[in-house]
Amino acid sequence: MSSDKSRQGYGLCALTGTPGKFVEAHILPKALTRPERPGAPLIQRRSGRRPVRRWTSWYDANLVTADGEKILAGYDDWAIRELRRHKLVWSGWGGSKSLEAKDFTALNSTPWGMRRISEIDTQHLRLFFLSLLWRAAASGLVEFHEVQLSADTMEALRKMVEIGDAPPVNFLPISLTQISTLGVIHNQGIFHRTKTLPGLPGLPVQMRRYYRIYIDGLIAHVHLDQHDPNHIRELGIMMLGSEADWVLTTVTFERSFELENMLWIHAESLP
Repeated sequence: MSSDKSRQGYGLCALTGTPGKFVEAHILPKALTRPERPGAPLIQRRSGRRPVRRWTSWYDANLVTADGEKILAGYDDWAIRELRRHKLVWSGWGGSKSLEAKDFTALNSTPWGMRRISEIDTQHLRLFFLSLLWRAAASGLVEFHEVQLSADTMEALRKMVEIGDAPPVNFLPISLTQISTLGVIHNQGIFHRTKTLPGLPGLPVQMRRYYRIYIDGLIAHVHLDQHDPNHIRELGIMMLGSEADWVLTTVTFERSFELENMLWIHAESLP
């Protein structure tokens, strides 16, 4: 392919491998990364840097062609509809300030709770979150520099996203947490973190690396270390896609990482 065409936005689609003209691809769905007020800019804050005004959420103009974007848009359109239908994102609450009591079980009047979700394709939802991780890892945007995967993992992930096949569940397993009270509308990049998994019967305490993906009051933990299949079985429906139903944890915005991180980033980005 000529250098002239490359400068004009032509190249190989990172998802399908076919040549063509690049199109804008949102890393996180635009409908779930909206500003707090319609028409208002998005304020991008990073530690140690002055805030930047943006008018749309992160997108990469050199990632996929129309064929690749059609696949990604299919995941996004389905997920937006299903996440809102099940009130898993704030934009599905219809103006309410919190989840209704019938939608989840609070744990002994604490900020934490549990939700059991039925009548949703958990495998397809798993593919949606895997597609977000792939986009971030494949993108050249500086905002996603933390997302680094091995070449083998990237190729396996790309194939899953391209053909729509998500097993096995112990490869990049996913768990989710929902914020159960409405907080400040905001967007976050994808963070690399480490957490401790408590020991289960016959299994030791384990440290797990994961990428944390936030969209509209819903958080996905995509675990980087391949789990032992026995551990996945013990965790059962807490791991997305392991069964037809699935259970996720909830936490109020006031006790969430979101609020703590926003306050810290705000302070760090001030001149």
